[in-house]
Amino acid sequence: MKRPVRIALKTLGGLALLLVTLLVTTAILLNTNMVQNRLLHYATGLLQDKLQTKVTIDSIRVNLLPGDILLKGVDIEDRQGRKLLQADHLALDIDLLELFKHRINISQADFDGVSVQLHCPRDSAANYQFLLDALTKQHTTAPSQGTSAARHELVLDIRTLRLHHFHLTLDNHRPRKNIGKPHRGAFDAGHLDLTAHLELTMRHTAQDTHHLTLKKFQCVDSVAGIHIRDLHFDALVQKDKAHLQHVVIQHENTVLQFDSATITLPSKKEHRSLSYQTSLISGKTLLKDLSKPFAPALAHFAIPLELQVKLSGTDSTLLFQDIHVHTADRQLRIEAEGHAAHLREKEKFALRFHVRRMVTPVHTAKDIIDQFVVKKFMMKQLKNLQTLQYQGHFDILYKKEQFRGVLHTPAWRMNFHFTLDEKTKYLSGHVHTTAFHLGRVIEMKDIDNVTLSANFRFDYSKVRTAQIRRQRGGKLPIGRIDVENAEGHYKKLKIDNVSAAITSDGAVAQGKIIQQNKLIDLLCSFTFTSTDTLHRMKIKPGLRWHRSQRKSKTKETQKSRGVHKL
Repeated sequence: MKRPVRIALKTLGGLALLLVTLLVTTAILLNTNMVQNRLLHYATGLLQDKLQTKVTIDSIRVNLLPGDILLKGVDIEDRQGRKLLQADHLALDIDLLELFKHRINISQADFDGVSVQLHCPRDSAANYQFLLDALTKQHTTAPSQGTSAARHELVLDIRTLRLHHFHLTLDNHRPRKNIGKPHRGAFDAGHLDLTAHLELTMRHTAQDTHHLTLKKFQCVDSVAGIHIRDLHFDALVQKDKAHLQHVVIQHENTVLQFDSATITLPSKKEHRSLSYQTSLISGKTLLKDLSKPFAPALAHFAIPLELQVKLSGTDSTLLFQDIHVHTADRQLRIEAEGHAAHLREKEKFALRFHVRRMVTPVHTAKDIIDQFVVKKFMMKQLKNLQTLQYQGHFDILYKKEQFRGVLHTPAWRMNFHFTLDEKTKYLSGHVHTTAFHLGRVIEMKDIDNVTLSANFRFDYSKVRTAQIRRQRGGKLPIGRIDVENAEGHYKKLKIDNVSAAITSDGAVAQGKIIQQNKLIDLLCSFTFTSTDTLHRMKIKPGLRWHRSQRKSKTKETQKSRGVHKL
């Protein structure tokens, strides 16, 4: 071997040996207390300069060759000196050489035992806003080396983020919305107490373009009743839009999934508001999953439902399209569409649905009614209706619910509208029906083909009704029904021009029926104490002469007898 070659090989070997020795020496030095403390001081200084707040780290351990950093006892305070973020352990896979260039390139970050406390008072900025500003701030010019500005030029790039035992609390410094309102759900966006685990992968392909994959997300808020068992999706996030794909959301007994969604990201600077739309969302649910956070009345609703819907909207509106809901056996089928407006203004809030078609056999309707813990009336009569079909609208407004439409059964076709007024606690409305086979429903076969219009008003205030029931007992609803322009058949006799009034004090319902004629009115009074025994009601017939007719008849009688007034 020629001498120059031997010299070159020896030189390269010596350099390699020197590099290995340098790396080994550096690795040894990095694990000494002196160097670790210097690194700890340097890392703390970088974060404090970047965030302009107090940052403390209990200890740091660096492994050079794999590029691992382990931080223990990380605390970050907000600008008011309160604990904002605390982490028991923070493990980073990092490019150490980039760190000295004020760049943090992290291939993987594992947080364990993280606690975050967020405060969002109405009259000032949130306590985490300065952190968002610091991490998203962009600089247009590069500061010179050695200046204080250079130390603030910290660029953060995280590829994979894992959070274990992550605890988030949020307080808007206002009372919880459900205080003193037991029928309101426990969820309050201004008060959260979440414990979560997640794994998020991020890739940057261009400026303002990020690819995100949420591989795992589990979350529990025991106060609000939220229990997300799984959430995962792929996302492409750009400056003004986010595109989601392959989205799966699983609550306790609910699984929803959809292929894609597009979100327009809001920007005050560019006068751009939030908007979104999804592809067809499909899944299965038990409505009791919504009970604690949103609707306590659904606490016992354990009938599995399958559904499909498309969503779109803005920060103040929500549009539901192509709604299809059915039970697993398809005995219940619903087709509908709807929209919500003024989502952020409770007194103007309006949620409206148009039900194009609903079909269910009576036994399924009864099963649904049985899911609710409420007093049930006319259940025996419901069994006689066989099949229910409904078309119409219902609106959920501020302290008011309104329902209207047409209900079909083999026994009758009924147009109706009624309102539940949450302020007065009265249910009131109007119904109109033709060719109503009333006798079939109430098991009084002599009555048939009834046509009527009726107004009704019932009291559903628990306070008022409880007081009346303590005095009188009973199992009937408390209210009144007024019937007008009724006609029908009793046996083979047709009766028309009938009016009626039924009043109930909760214990006894009393009714009067009047069939008006020229000379004499036919009367009928009745009472009953249970809707299950209507066919046994006590009926008392009567007659009523018209006063004007009685006077006329008296004059004719006197004249025929030769009796004259002087």
